[in-house]
This record gives sequence, C-alpha cells and structure tokens, in this order.
Amino acid sequence: MHDYSELKRKQGHAVNQTLDAPIIIFEFWEIGEIFFALFLILVFGVLFYEWLLMTVLLGMTLIGLPYLRRNFNKGMVFHYPYSRFKMTLPGLIQPRGKRIVSD
Repeated sequence: MHDYSELKRKQGHAVNQTLDAPIIIFEFWEIGEIFFALFLILVFGVLFYEWLLMTVLLGMTLIGLPYLRRNFNKGMVFHYPYSRFKMTLPGLIQPRGKRIVSD
C-alpha cells in the first residue's frame, strides 16, 4: 500500500467550508431560499397563475430574506417578542414551579 502523507502535505490544501455550514449560491442566497423560490414559482406561477402575487413573494424571498439573514441574528425573531411582550412558554424549555433552571 502506498503512503500519500508526503504528497498530501506538499500538494494538498485545507477546505474552508465545514459540513454544517449552509450551501450558498452566488455568495448571496442559501440553498433553502432557492428551493422556496422554486416552490413559489411552481405554486403561484404554474398552478394558480397569479403573477403579481408570485412576483411579490419572490421579491420578499430573494431580496428580503438575505437582508434579514445578514443584518439580524438567527435568534432575534424569537427573542424580540419574548423580551418586549414578557411572554413565557412553560413546558420543557421553561418549566414552571420550584425547579431552578438557568437561562
């Protein structure tokens, strides 16, 4: 069996993207946004033939979602109503009672 460790050290290069990082298309859209846009085209462009609604939803998906993703943290959507309106969600995450849990 051949040993390729020397060849790997000289000719190889490290890969920057990890497996859990999202796949980005044109360094602007995540792949989930693209699939959602294709779903919108299928539903509102082909099935229901609503071009104006499809255009508005595509604009919100392909322009609005990348803007929100770049400028706000992912937890901001959940954190804002809980902190501003003093909401509580008792259950597994925030149990009520005498049990002390850390935030």
